[in-house]
Amino acid sequence: QVNSTVEALGGGEYVVHFDRIPSVEFVVLVKGQNNNSISRASSGIFQRQSTTSLRASALNVAVDELDIVLEPGTPRSVSFSVMTTGEGGSFTMQATNDQGFTLYYPPSLFLDAGGSANGTVNITAPPNTPSGTVITLTIEAVAPSGADSDYAVLHLTVLPTVMRYFCFLCILKYH
Repeated sequence: QVNSTVEALGGGEYVVHFDRIPSVEFVVLVKGQNNNSISRASSGIFQRQSTTSLRASALNVAVDELDIVLEPGTPRSVSFSVMTTGEGGSFTMQATNDQGFTLYYPPSLFLDAGGSANGTVNITAPPNTPSGTVITLTIEAVAPSGADSDYAVLHLTVLPTVMRYFCFLCILKYH
């Protein structure tokens, strides 16, 4: 059992803060009292429990950069890291994007138990890609057992070199 603190955001929404997340499967149980009870005879006490068990991931996939610009026809490397607090071994890697651009990345990374590893995804926007095109890149790692996974999502924007320098000069002019 892990207790928590509740913070009211307003509009009937709340955020719950936990000191830790259990490393084993768990359910979420919410107990409370509705002060807006229609009948004074009813206490308004309620209890709800999640219908499925949850488990915190022992994996973490992180990208090093947040805003990446692609120049049409020029390859770009996106660095990422995979960390585990669980099992070690060969982690299966998968990278996808919503524009169908060709990607090159390692099919697997080896991590020691409780370790980390770095990798890169190489992506190239075709030369005829319109300026302003946004690409959603997803990088996923799957544990050797297949029982755990995590992913990172990154948005990339296509801008020709001339457009990038023009935008930079505009920023300098107005600052």
